[in-house]
Amino acid sequence: VWDAWWPTIENDPGLRPQTIAQYKHHAHRIRHDLADLEIRHATAGRLNAYVADAARDPGTGTIRRSVAKSLKIQLVSMCGWAVRRDLLPHNPARDIDIPAAKKAPVTALTAQQVSDFRAHVTAWAADHPRSDTPLADIVDVMLGTGTRISEVLALRWSDIDLAATPATATISGTLVMVDGQLRRQEVPKSDAGYRVVSLPPFATATLMELRMNARRDDIVFPSGAGTWRHPHNVRRTLRECRGETWKWVTPHILRKT
Repeated sequence: VWDAWWPTIENDPGLRPQTIAQYKHHAHRIRHDLADLEIRHATAGRLNAYVADAARDPGTGTIRRSVAKSLKIQLVSMCGWAVRRDLLPHNPARDIDIPAAKKAPVTALTAQQVSDFRAHVTAWAADHPRSDTPLADIVDVMLGTGTRISEVLALRWSDIDLAATPATATISGTLVMVDGQLRRQEVPKSDAGYRVVSLPPFATATLMELRMNARRDDIVFPSGAGTWRHPHNVRRTLRECRGETWKWVTPHILRKT
């Protein structure tokens, strides 16, 4: 069943390449772990026990929700394929238990904290001239647009209208990893994510200065090689910059702010 089902996923035009890449790891794990299980023995209880065991953290013994959720997605799809071909009377994978998500309270910086944090980042950048990450500029544009790191780093000058009043930024793409390569996906993370946002004065000023000193390419925040700047590198630099005082400020909090 797995051998017949997996090509339908790889060749599904409705799935993005990075989605298929994410599915691949857990799907192949299922193929390895359950290769000897006959489809008629793929009961809800058997699959539920498998996911709980496969997703269990060996150190803490707790079930990792993200792993369990990914395994369930693959098993639901595979068993659904089998149901549509009368190999199963119903889809047993739909009853797999997934640990409830823990909702963290929404946290945002106050206006004063925004000012203080921007000053902190600027001072840190001045003390670390060897860092090639324009962290203060990236933080300004993140705060001014409410974007994710992968979205702000996907901005092109063709997305920015500094002549408008107020200036605007069109969020039209995001950076993704496909086959080990960082690429720009021509749509944001979610289908509803395409949007045009008005820029506050501080973000507009930052982008104007960047534009005056920009290279000829279209990338707003290019790497030293002129390619897309990797979000992981920016996250690492942000962690180094925060220190103990601002350790709680994550990219998610910047977005919520």
